[in-house]
Amino acid sequence: MNIPDLIGIKIDTALDELKSLEISHKIIVNKTVSPFSTNKNINNECRVVRQKILDNTIEITVSYF
Repeated sequence: MNIPDLIGIKIDTALDELKSLEISHKIIVNKTVSPFSTNKNINNECRVVRQKILDNTIEITVSYF
């Protein structure tokens, strides 16, 4: 089973891509806010900035810009 490269993709699209892998993999989503953002609200654009694949776990880190 191929795991797609999700770096730079919006969070909604990334979660749609991972939906078919939820049966065989544990999905972890870590959220962060860009340190350069002056607006600390989490209503801004959110994209995947890091992806780590371990045994049966896919961990993605998303950032709000």
